[in-house]
Parts: sequence; C-alpha cells; structure tokens
Amino acid sequence: MEPIVSKRWLLARLYEPDLVIVDCRFELGRPEAGRAAYDAAHIPGAVFLDLEQDLSAPVTTHGGRHPLPAPDVLAVRPQLLAGVEDVRRALRDPGVLLVDSRAADRYAGLQEPLDIKAGHIPGAINRFWKQVLDDSGSWKSNGELREQLAPVIAALDEGREAIVYCGSGVSACPNVLALHQLGYPQVKLYAGSWSDWISYPENPIATGEE
Repeated sequence: MEPIVSKRWLLARLYEPDLVIVDCRFELGRPEAGRAAYDAAHIPGAVFLDLEQDLSAPVTTHGGRHPLPAPDVLAVRPQLLAGVEDVRRALRDPGVLLVDSRAADRYAGLQEPLDIKAGHIPGAINRFWKQVLDDSGSWKSNGELREQLAPVIAALDEGREAIVYCGSGVSACPNVLALHQLGYPQVKLYAGSWSDWISYPENPIATGEE
C-alpha cells in the first residue's frame, strides 16, 4: 500500500474489515484538543490514538519529548527508524544526509519555543514540513514534492541515505512519507529528533544556514 492515500481511496475501502483508520490529531500545548476534535466528528469507524498517551513512550532523560513506544507495545518497522548513534555516525559519513523538518527560524537557532537549546544538528539541511502541503492542507503533486525536496532527492539519487528529524519526531513524518511516496525507501526517521539530540551534552549544535 502507498504511504499516502487519497480521500477517494479511503472512501472506496471505508468498510473493509481489514482496514484500520486511526485518528491521531494533536495540538502542541493543548493535549485535550485531539480527543475533543475526534469526539466532535471523525471518519466513520476510525479509532482515536493520543500522541502522548498512546503513541509515545514515557518521557525520560533521553529519547526526546515524544519517545517512540517499544515495538512490542506498538508495532513499528525498525528499518524506518534511526537512533542517536545513527545520527552521530552520520556526522562523519558523507553518505548520509540529515534533513531538519522544522521552521527555518528554529533550524537557524533564531528562536526555540519548545526545547531548551536552539539550533540544528551540524550538517543538516532545512526542509520545512509544511511545504509538502498546498494551501488547503492537501498533499502537493509528486512534481511539486520533487521540487520542494530537490536537494534531498539529488542526494538520494547519488546513492546516499537520508535521516529526517524535527523537534520530537512528529512533524518530520510528512517529509519522510513524501520521500517514500516518491520511491525512496532509504529514508529514515530520527524518532527522538532535536529534543533527544540536545539531551546529550556532548552532542554538537550548529546555528545559522548550511
């Protein structure tokens, strides 16, 4: 199955017994908003999973603000994930491109409204996750996605890998999904993301543009 599906695709399969529809709407700073939105209206048959209660492991010193749950708690495909050691190796490996999915001012270290340190992982390029969506919030066409993600695609076409991150592993997912949609399975998500990276005092931090 494709990682991104259309409304028409979902409508045609809405009542298939082997299809699970998950509503995971969430607003930072308003943890009750997702459940309220689900209770107000949702796709028929959908179940609700809360980002912090269901889709994140308990927060500890490391792992970021939304740590990935253990696979035996929530089934994941481990080949799609990167950990902090993978990112540390990427700093020394020209065959891996780091992609920061946060807004440009957070990437540059000009402001940081959520985490205790500002900046980005050294060597990472910036591709804001909202730019894979059009003005209505729908996915852009594959051609537009290729244009938005052109530097990443160029690296992937050269045989490199990519590790994508954001603040806590949530808003990086649109970039990861878009690249998988375009046929690049060698893209991984750093689930702990920036909030995990800065939990290690020895990890380097960069600011400005790269």
